[in-house]
Amino acid sequence: MSKRAKIYSKRKSQKTTNGKGYPVGESHQRSRWSDHEVELVLALHESGMPSRQIAAKLDIPRRTVRDYLAGKCRCQTAGV
Repeated sequence: MSKRAKIYSKRKSQKTTNGKGYPVGESHQRSRWSDHEVELVLALHESGMPSRQIAAKLDIPRRTVRDYLAGKCRCQTAGV
């Protein structure tokens, strides 16, 4: 097996998928923000920080922060 094939298979095995096998979270090809950043947005909101301050602190658009908090983005979880 070539070096490139080993890297590809390792990367492929690390993807998080939903119950249907589609990539979710930061494994999705169109994701811009890591799962850690999304968890940080939710934690800061739970601690009482307004969404505007969260967006400024993490340098994420306010609309994206609001979508994460409303459950419009990253609403799927990893499945079996």
